[in-house]
Amino acid sequence: MRHNPQIRPAETTMKEFWLNNFTSLLGRLPPEEALKEADRALELCNSRWSQTDWAKSWIPKHACPIGTEFENDEADHLRPAPRPLTPLR
Repeated sequence: MRHNPQIRPAETTMKEFWLNNFTSLLGRLPPEEALKEADRALELCNSRWSQTDWAKSWIPKHACPIGTEFENDEADHLRPAPRPLTPLR
């Protein structure tokens, strides 16, 4: 019989986040207030991360999955054109 360990995702799910908040709030608040505070914390978290800032990456376009869309870069015309390879002598 083979054992297949469960692999946890790198990021916490919303359910795990809410549950962790709720259980930590139970130590200092009644359950009804802990529910409301955990819901509020999840709403604040979702509103914070729904407006992410994008950063430019130096990953080559050919390394991205098929169907990836790219913005037109205004500085493309400033880059020198690639030179053809010359044979070694």
